[in-house]
Amino acid sequence: MRSFFGLFLFSVFATTLAPSTSYAAHGQEYAVVSKVQVDKAGYVHIAVSGNFSAAHGCSKPYFATSRAPLPNAQADGLLRLASTALAARRPIWIDNDGCTDYGYLIAGSLQLRQEP
Repeated sequence: MRSFFGLFLFSVFATTLAPSTSYAAHGQEYAVVSKVQVDKAGYVHIAVSGNFSAAHGCSKPYFATSRAPLPNAQADGLLRLASTALAARRPIWIDNDGCTDYGYLIAGSLQLRQEP
């Protein structure tokens, strides 16, 4: 009984954290990062002027979030690059890595772009 309960808990936990499969792998450039935030759980959130494109396939394009909370290396890099883009008013390129269960974009990679 104990192993069945453990397997049940693992499957519920894994399904909750897994990204939604109804997204389109998509990358796009955005001219202005308008907000960078770290929530109480340590997840990094990035907002861009005018929201993220619906082409990413997520139902709530208001912000992109890190896959894991800080001090994860990917989340730390995301925080540093997004903060730099915000302060320097530089464009970014973001590739999605799925959508959260709530419909928000999961940032797979972020590039700081050179202004033309």
